[in-house]
Amino acid sequence: AVRFATVQGFLAAEAPSDLRGVLMMLAASPDFADARPKQGQKAQLREWAKKAVRWPCKEVVDTAAKKVSVLLQLALADPPRPQLPWDLKAQQQQLLQRGDSQLRLLVEIFKCRQQGPQLVEALMLKKCLKRRIWEDTSLEVRQLQYIGDANAQRLQAVGLGSLSALAAGDPRQIEFACGRRPPFGNDLQVKARAVPRLSMDLAHEGAATASVYIRRTEAEASCGGEGYFNLVAYAAPSGELVQHLRFSAQRPPAQTRLIAPSESRGLVVRLISEDWMGVDVVRQLGETVVASVQATPQKPQGAATGAKRQKTSAVGAAMPPPPKGAAASQPPAAKTAAPSAAARRDGEGSKGRTGAAKRNTGKARGSTAAPAGPLDLALAATQQK
Repeated sequence: AVRFATVQGFLAAEAPSDLRGVLMMLAASPDFADARPKQGQKAQLREWAKKAVRWPCKEVVDTAAKKVSVLLQLALADPPRPQLPWDLKAQQQQLLQRGDSQLRLLVEIFKCRQQGPQLVEALMLKKCLKRRIWEDTSLEVRQLQYIGDANAQRLQAVGLGSLSALAAGDPRQIEFACGRRPPFGNDLQVKARAVPRLSMDLAHEGAATASVYIRRTEAEASCGGEGYFNLVAYAAPSGELVQHLRFSAQRPPAQTRLIAPSESRGLVVRLISEDWMGVDVVRQLGETVVASVQATPQKPQGAATGAKRQKTSAVGAAMPPPPKGAAASQPPAAKTAAPSAAARRDGEGSKGRTGAAKRNTGKARGSTAAPAGPLDLALAATQQK
């Protein structure tokens, strides 16, 4: 269960921009307010915060949020890791268990707010806490049963640290590296090949549409790995969520149609496994740089103005500039009627010239092609580069 104060805090907090922001948002949860550091723990926590975590901090660890951040990062770190005393170890296990329910809440909040990048980071951190491993680890084999820190380091030393390398390696080399007898290498490869894997293709089909094709790989189809995946698609540069699907690896959707927002210049599609590191897939179309989130808690109106200005610039870049003589506030009908009024002031032009002008206008209209969307223009520019 999650406290009501935690729900309020998540709703009031600013959207994080990366995985570190999601971790700090989780560590500051009111559910962890009782994890304040004791007097005898501050010195050791500060030493670990400087050297043993992914995002070092030189400040004094004097709040519950800082302590929770350090303990969670130590739980996900690659070996060698510092040995925790029994009281901190027990508290670390409680934080990992309670963090899962809070991250599920964050996933729902980001989904309801249509925040694609933040949804991806929340799903990724949730998987990290579940597997006790970072998403960019070089020791993916730690996820397999009977593979501890020592064997994972030995396998990495011979180039078998990833799941894909282990599945394609030599069973006798695996046994030699781990100091085990046959058929240990063959059994370990069976476990590595049973990890569910899916392939994904992204096809651009129209001005603002694309299709995602997902299928099971041959190895996954033969081994029958079980698990769940999340398909997350969002637009760039706004980061607006376009699609989110959760499905079983045994029954992936064959085709998913995506309709990007009108002002988008690119699409980012992520296929994220809920259980395994090293099997996620990313596909992109067009310009995929997402605008950073500006933290302006003192001036909330300024943040809204900045977002509006950013959206206006994206639309303006896609649309052609207005003519110099046209007024900005002039409606389209007035712009069209202005040449006719000028012709009448010059003196009732001849019917022949008027008819010719109409014919020329009709030809110009007939030859005008449909304007390309921003996604088309961005994709064409990317292909030219």
